[in-house]
Amino acid sequence: MSSENKHIYTLLQLAENIQQMVQKTYTAQYWIKAELHKLNYYPRSGHCYPEFTEKQNGKIVAEMRGMIWNYTYQHIQENFLKITGEPLRDGINILMLVAVQFHPVNGLKLIVQDIDPQYTLGDLARQRAECIERLKQEGLFERNQTLPFPILPKRLAIISVETSKGYRDLLSILDENTHGYRFLHTLFPAFLQGEQAVSSITAQLKSIAKQADQFDLILLIRGGGGDAGLSAYDQYELASVVAQSPLPVVTGIGHATNQTVTELVAAKNFITPSEVGYFLIQQFLSIEQRLDGSHQRIEQAVEQIFSRIDSFLQQLTHRFQIQSANTLHLYATNLQQISHHFFVSTQKLLQTHIYNMEHVWPERLSVHSTSLLRMCEQRINAIQGKVQLLSPEATLKRGYSIVRHKEKAITNTHSLQIGDELHITLYQGELITEIKKKLSHA
Repeated sequence: MSSENKHIYTLLQLAENIQQMVQKTYTAQYWIKAELHKLNYYPRSGHCYPEFTEKQNGKIVAEMRGMIWNYTYQHIQENFLKITGEPLRDGINILMLVAVQFHPVNGLKLIVQDIDPQYTLGDLARQRAECIERLKQEGLFERNQTLPFPILPKRLAIISVETSKGYRDLLSILDENTHGYRFLHTLFPAFLQGEQAVSSITAQLKSIAKQADQFDLILLIRGGGGDAGLSAYDQYELASVVAQSPLPVVTGIGHATNQTVTELVAAKNFITPSEVGYFLIQQFLSIEQRLDGSHQRIEQAVEQIFSRIDSFLQQLTHRFQIQSANTLHLYATNLQQISHHFFVSTQKLLQTHIYNMEHVWPERLSVHSTSLLRMCEQRINAIQGKVQLLSPEATLKRGYSIVRHKEKAITNTHSLQIGDELHITLYQGELITEIKKKLSHA
């Protein structure tokens, strides 16, 4: 077919024709549900050039571009943030009121007039419920809460932003506490909101897990951001890592009325970082108070023991005094009885001896005395004979002699020296001699 027979249109003519058809066909505004794939907000102009997609089984089946003018975006963002607690961001499902517009140069666009935050809120709630159910089915939902909570959490791994007001408030409470408690804290910086929040926080949680023996507790805190930016904490990727942390996780991430999934799976959760700090201080205070209470109870117990011992000793002393008095009284009574018996027996004995001395003994004494005197006389005569035989004169007469040195009788040679003078007494006469030689003896 030659060019003369072809009906040829210019690109502009086609574009204008499509533009007219769109204007005639899509005369109203339409509620469209789609995923806000990219917001493409330009702060300088305040306009947005979002990209919308629809997915089935994870694949994009439709894609269009949109336009949100500055004045419209400000109204939509304010209302959306107020109701959902989240700003418009990439990756959320929205229900939007759009006008379909086609421009020969800019092509087809969806001009966004409004966005229904209730739809997104419901979708976020659905995703949140699905996340919670998945964690429960996998046995992770209460896992972190079952970890032994440290009695005195002193070594703290803190996930936050160094410039965060909440982080500064926390350090002020911990480091300047009036009780003198000392905490060791290490900052693991991370993005706390926005697209990078989930990956940034999970990366730091995994880093801490590799050195878990150096810490007692993990603190995940953010402050100063209000209720905005909390959707990251409802994501399964983050909540599951928190649930599986080898250390208890304590959160203080915002002022939301409804707790996020991350807060629900954490060992403990608080609204603000300041509350986290006061909680840690209270942990130490509770232990100190318990120790003080134990000290007082010990003192009271010791006092009671000593009081009981004192009472027992007093009772024992009283009983001893009574028993001693009874015993002494008994002994005194027995002694009196014994004394009386002894007195009576002695009198009887004396009377018996007096009678014997007066009537029986004189006769017996006379007989016995005569016999005894004879025996004594015989013994004396025998002793006199022996004395005469053993007298020095008799001994010397038999040929013995007495040797003296310095007027002492000598019985051995131990104390004598050569040259000593000896006196020898004989039966008749004495000799004086000098030692010339000493002989050893057996």
